[in-house]
Formats: sequence, C-alpha cells, structure tokens
Amino acid sequence: MFANEAERLFSLKLKECIVASKNENMFEHWDMKGILFDVTEDVLKYDVKGIKRDQRHGNLNPKIVWTESKNVRGNPGWLYGKADYIAFEKTDEFVVVDRVVLLNFMREKIEENNNEVVSNPYDALYKIYQRKGRQDKISKAYMFDMEKISKWIVKK
Repeated sequence: MFANEAERLFSLKLKECIVASKNENMFEHWDMKGILFDVTEDVLKYDVKGIKRDQRHGNLNPKIVWTESKNVRGNPGWLYGKADYIAFEKTDEFVVVDRVVLLNFMREKIEENNNEVVSNPYDALYKIYQRKGRQDKISKAYMFDMEKISKWIVKK
C-alpha cells in the first residue's frame, strides 16, 4: 500500500486518506490525498519524501532534500506534478511545502548558480545534477530552506 515508512507515517496525519493509484503516483506525482488534521479542512494531494542520502551509497542526511525537475525517463519530475504539497520527512516531523512555492524557489536558486550542470552529487546544491546515461535532472537543497518556505510543520 505504501512505498515506504515515511508515507505510512504521513498517512496517519490525514483524515479521509486516499492513496494514489500506481498511475497517479507515477504520472501525476502524488502519494495520497486527504484532510491534514489540525491544519486545514481542505482535501489536498501530498507527495511524501523520506529522508535521503547525499549520494547513492552514503548515509541518510536529514539536513538535505533532493528535488526532481525531470525523471529518469526524461518526463517532467515531481516538481511539476499534481501534488498540492510536498511533505519532507525529518526525524520527528514533516516539513510541508507548497509545490509551486518550492518549484519557484528552486528555479531562483538554480538560476543564481547560472543553471550549472554537475556530475557529482556532492556538487548538486542548488545546481542541476544529471547522472551519466540518465535523463533525470535533480537538485539538492537544504532542509532549513524548506522550513523557511514551508506552509506547515507537522509532528510525527
């Protein structure tokens, strides 16, 4: 039902939670929709992101997040999906960011770095990282920036 523990935990924060179908998840880029308890009465769509690594075989790093403008198939990534909000997992909470606000924030930060493309994940902070032989375009951001632009911070 859930792809990971972060999704399961976030689903517990939703009243009337509906999990996305495989197609909705893959092509519309949202994991679940529902009413976020104690925050809003609106039914909204969420894409939940667990804690990620700095690089493929590194340790989990709750101080960073990865964003995706193009996926591995070269299609628009989740920054351009149909989720209303992106919920980034932290150790004890979720940082919930409006997807459009996040998209504009990342565009601005990447433009400040002259849309530089890098080949090493350690260099991907507010730059475009593209893996060799892949069509994806992903970028790293600081979690504290997500907290600054967040709409809500929800305890686990």
